[in-house]
Amino acid sequence: MKKLLYSFVMLFVAATLFVACSDKSEDGPLANPNPEKLVAGTYTGNWTRVLDKDTTTAPGQITVTADSAFIATFAVAKCAELGLDEMSSKANVTWQSNGGLRITNYGGANNGFQTSFAGKLNADRTLSLNFKKTVKVGRKAYEYVFTFTGKQ
Repeated sequence: MKKLLYSFVMLFVAATLFVACSDKSEDGPLANPNPEKLVAGTYTGNWTRVLDKDTTTAPGQITVTADSAFIATFAVAKCAELGLDEMSSKANVTWQSNGGLRITNYGGANNGFQTSFAGKLNADRTLSLNFKKTVKVGRKAYEYVFTFTGKQ
């Protein structure tokens, strides 16, 4: 009986010696640790400007350039229909749990947007970006909400 038990233990040990994990990673974020390079490109789509219940839409374009680790520069082309001038600013690019990318910028002295902005790049390569901008006309201040959605 001891010989039989010893044989089974040895067989089990021998079988587990040749088991290994794959070197290939199936996890999205670990497959490419450079999200700033994945978001780089030119995105063409539509801007939407909302003031209270007044909504205006116009075509637009954003060019994204990889800068350094987890940082990219977002440059907006002029959109006269919505009162947007050319502007650019750096933003953080990080992974989302769903495999997409999160874009965040918290303002600062060198921010061409003159406000913080946020967005995301989905797995289907759709870029969305939004920010609020306050415009003063005389004594009144209007807060516009700008949203961009586009693809490469």
